[in-house]
Parts: sequence; C-alpha cells; structure tokens
Amino acid sequence: MGGTLWCPALAGKPPVAPIAPFFLVPLFVYFVLWGRVLGPEVYFVVEVQTQRNRVMPQYDDGGQDRILYKDESYQLNGAIFEVYRDKGCGFVEPVYQECLEIELTARDVPFVSQPELRLEYKGKRLGQTFRPDLVCFGKIIVELKAARSLTDEHRAQLMNYLKATNLRLGLLVNFGHYPNVAIERIVM
Repeated sequence: MGGTLWCPALAGKPPVAPIAPFFLVPLFVYFVLWGRVLGPEVYFVVEVQTQRNRVMPQYDDGGQDRILYKDESYQLNGAIFEVYRDKGCGFVEPVYQECLEIELTARDVPFVSQPELRLEYKGKRLGQTFRPDLVCFGKIIVELKAARSLTDEHRAQLMNYLKATNLRLGLLVNFGHYPNVAIERIVM
C-alpha cells in the first residue's frame, strides 16, 4: 500500500511520485522539482537519506535500476555514515572533511580534495575559481556542510558546481543534522 507525496512547489500539478505512507518511512523525503532554468524537459531529483532508513525511490521501469552511479553512491554513503557514527554532530566542516578523506582512503575510494576548478563566461575563462569539497570517482561532487539544516542556498551551490563541471550527480551532506547525518542526492 503506497501513498503519494505532494510537493507544495508543484501546487496545481499532479502528484509526482508514489511512495510508502509517511508513518512507514518517517525519515525519508522524496520529491521532484521541475528545473525552470534548465527547461521544462530537464529536471533534477532530490533524494534525502538518513542512516536509519535507506529507502530508495521505486521506478516503474520493468525492474531495471535507474539510480545514477548506484554502486559509487553506496560506497560514499557507507563512508559518510561511518564518519557520523564515530564523530556525531557538533564539529565544524573541516573536521568532517578530514575524517571523510581518511575513511575514503581506507575504503580505496578515488577522490580529489578541494580541486581548484576554473569557470568560464561566454567562452572566456574567468580569474575566479571554485573548490568543491570532494570530487569522488571523477564523476560525483560531494559538498559537506555542518549546519542545523540544509537550505536552498546550499542546494544552489551544489547545482552550480554540477553545471560548471558538466557532472551529473552531487551529494550534499549535512553532518550538523541531529540525530542523523542527512544526504541529499542532486541529479542534473
């Protein structure tokens, strides 16, 4: 028996995703936002996971798995959960970054820490650069936060990183969330 999640941002539009009733998955939120900036045919998915409940969205695609970089994401989630299990919440972002780097190295996960990435505007290279916290497997940006909750500004920052690098998947990780770490997958 499944319920349907209604996203206030989509008021007046049909429900977007069948999910289990909220009392069965109290720590899971799944919604789809239509990207007006990217065009009506392009969308991004935000999936929030916590350590207690790793429910993933179900697709009606004949049993084929469509989760982008599933195995790599699983490895990253495990490392993130291990850091949170050991440190909990209450530290600043650089502490979590250093711990996560140690954990990723121990798990043989390839990553680059705070790579300096160049920006372009209308084909011209800018003097300004940006530094995402981690780029893992050469295809997933991991942005770490230690805030009470994630905001739209945090999500916009990660989406700008994805757009600037032409990568498709970003993990927005909040170690400041209590009682569990929060991970949002942003797919472009």
